[in-house]
Amino acid sequence: GGSFDNMMTAFHLPNAKGEATITGIDVALWKNIVVTCAKDRTVRVWNPSDKKLELTKEFEDEPICLSVHPSGIYLAVAFPDRIKILSLLLDDISLVREISARSVGYIKYSKGGQY
Repeated sequence: GGSFDNMMTAFHLPNAKGEATITGIDVALWKNIVVTCAKDRTVRVWNPSDKKLELTKEFEDEPICLSVHPSGIYLAVAFPDRIKILSLLLDDISLVREISARSVGYIKYSKGGQY
């Protein structure tokens, strides 16, 4: 299996408080990507085979947790007062839908991706 030991970039940068904690991490079942979110208010898409960062999206709020759709095409990202459904495009992460929800501590697509 691949290793992140030799990555040439930091996973996430420190925020204003100096925190760089990763708050969520998930993988796609059918696509070779790892997605992380962190206290630096970003969601990052990594290619573990090439050991490189593919996409980064910065948000106004700090993401709490995330889940990657098994296809690797969609993300569900929980924020303090909402869940954002995002689409992974070739060169961007785009908002598909926003759902009002408070205090979400864990989010997960089903194995088939239908829920």
